[in-house]
This record gives sequence, C-alpha cells and structure tokens, in this order.
Amino acid sequence: MIVWLTCTYGRYKCLQRNLKCYLDQDYSGNSIMYICNTGLSLRLPDNFELPSNKKIYIDNVPADKFTSTGEKFSYAVGRVQELFPEATVVTHADDDDIFLPHHLAQGEIGIAKAMLQNKLAYKPFYSYYREIKDGKVITVPANNTLEPSIFVDAKYLFNKRYAPISIKYHQQWLNPLIAQDKILIDREGESTLIYNWADNGPQSNWGVYKMSGAAEDNYQNYKQHREYSRDMGAGILVPFESNTDYYKI
Repeated sequence: MIVWLTCTYGRYKCLQRNLKCYLDQDYSGNSIMYICNTGLSLRLPDNFELPSNKKIYIDNVPADKFTSTGEKFSYAVGRVQELFPEATVVTHADDDDIFLPHHLAQGEIGIAKAMLQNKLAYKPFYSYYREIKDGKVITVPANNTLEPSIFVDAKYLFNKRYAPISIKYHQQWLNPLIAQDKILIDREGESTLIYNWADNGPQSNWGVYKMSGAAEDNYQNYKQHREYSRDMGAGILVPFESNTDYYKI
C-alpha cells in the first residue's frame, strides 16, 4: 500500500487541490491519503464515497504539539506505522504542490525498478517547476532534490524519521540514501510532480508561506509559517471541482 502523506496547517484551499489530486489518481493498487492537520479540525463530508482501493484518514492534532515541521512529520509517519502497518511505500504529497493523475502509478513502477537494484527509494530525474516569472505563471522541467517526487520504502522511513527542524528535515532520511547509493534517480522516469512556487508570497492570493525560502532554519521561521497560514476552511474538507487546467499545462 502506498501512503500519500500530507502535513498541513492553514492552507485549506491548497489542501482542497491536493485532495483532488489524490482522488484523480489512476493507480489501481491500494493507497491511503494520510493528512496530519494542525489547523482548524477538519473532516470529510458525510457519506463521502471513495473507490475500494482508496482511503483517507484525517488526523487532527493540536498545533502546539510541535515546535518544528520535522517533529510534525516524525509524528505523522509514526501514526502511519501504528495505524497502517501494511504500508509499503511513502510519498510526501505536500499540500501546496500539484500531482498529476499518474503520480502513484508511475511511483510504483519506479520503486519496483529501484528495489530490483537493491535500492530503497526512487525519483524521476525531472519534475516540473511552476513559478511566476516576469509577471506570468510558467511551468518548466526541473532537476533538483524535489522531495515530493520521491517514493521511499516505508519501513526505512519509519526507522529514520525526520530532523527536528523546519527546512532541511528530510535530510535525516535522504542523505543516507544518497551516500549509500540507495536511491534510484531515473532519467527514464516520468515527471508527475509540479513543484509549485507560483502560489507563494504577497503576489498570490493562496496565502502560502514557504519556510524553505527563508534564510534561517529556526523556531521563529516555524512561528511565521503559522502566523501567515490563515486559510482554515470551515471544518468540512471538500475537494476542488477540477484540477484539469494544471494537468493540461
């Protein structure tokens, strides 16, 4: 089972789009969207219907439980391990990014290829990068770490967890994979992530504060993330009606 891991706070509109990305997945295997939410408590609408191979679990947690994003992610994967021990693969579906409908299906193909090479993780060499340039939104191929493009062995991640900081928290599990050549970075892998910086900052009405764009990886930066993230929704999480325009681009 693949885990679509989303940690969120005060980005309701982004989370609606993220939920639609998950619902649009054409993956035929079993998956679960696990949402660790530290904003206003959310739940799905009554009688919300899902196909038999998809599940959604919303974990509403008090915001003051954590002092860094890394602590929040470590809690989240611990809960996944506790609640869904059958999980085999985890992908970090960050709430403000966009994932094409074949993201999970291609991820399974890629991680299977990686494991045949005795590796523990997979990512395509290229993803898409969405930004505002000269006043226009552009989406172009990009090669970078791009953690949301990575599919990683669940047992490995359960053991390694995350650094208790708010920017480079992924490095605790990612650096050993790189150092030991245990991650397949596949030039033939299909690009399925849109790494999204176009909705960030004062020029956007999405209210997204990117901690990774700040100079200091400290508690003050984590506090600013909470201060600037004010889109809490109204308690019921419903998906976007359509993400088609993103997919077409």
